[in-house]
Amino acid sequence: MRQLLDTKIMAGVAGGVVVGVLLSGMFVCWRVFHHQRTADINFGETHIAAQIVDTPDTREHGLSGTTSLKPQTGMLFIFDQPGSLPMWMKDMKYPLDILWLDHDRKVVHIERNLSPQTYPENFSSPMPALYVLEVPSGFADAHQLREGSSAQFSFQQ
Repeated sequence: MRQLLDTKIMAGVAGGVVVGVLLSGMFVCWRVFHHQRTADINFGETHIAAQIVDTPDTREHGLSGTTSLKPQTGMLFIFDQPGSLPMWMKDMKYPLDILWLDHDRKVVHIERNLSPQTYPENFSSPMPALYVLEVPSGFADAHQLREGSSAQFSFQQ
């Protein structure tokens, strides 16, 4: 009888742990995908609607696992300190252009048409950057974005 009671108690504890882990994971997913700030980014007449990621967790996840980016959309990574800001293509399903921008919001480096197959390689800016913008592959060339191109950001809630 005692052994049966101990087994039931352990099953209840284990079930509670599983529920807690699931709820925690659901909260993280909800936070990442449903309560994101956005930014309107303009390079002259070129407009991008970007989702903002500005915490270690959201920056690490980025666009991983998504199936595509719509035209004129992207993801803006905002960092606390300037640096080379290494990026990777982990769990990506489509190619990207990645642009690094400095504190003045000028493009300091571009990696074009990065394939998901490049993972685990990291790509970094040779110049200090504060922002990274991921856009659909071919976007930079289609809109003639180059090093030195200037962006304007308008942040939304």
